[in-house]
Amino acid sequence: MVLRNIIGRAAVERGWELIWSSSVMQQYNKGDTTIKVRYLHTGAIWHAEWSREGVRHDLDPQHPNKRDAIISWLDELEE
Repeated sequence: MVLRNIIGRAAVERGWELIWSSSVMQQYNKGDTTIKVRYLHTGAIWHAEWSREGVRHDLDPQHPNKRDAIISWLDELEE
């Protein structure tokens, strides 16, 4: 399954609302928290961040498993 679909399915299953989706970006909201994931045209994750109340947190670009880190955000960032 395409990486975008894996993250998208995980988000929706956890109650996150898909706000924006394109071939290179997805944005999910839940309450006052936003998660943005940007992809390269190859489908690999290029950048990910989450923000709440104006404070932004970026995923380390060298993180060895960006997909799992983003999915853990979906679980950890409950309201």
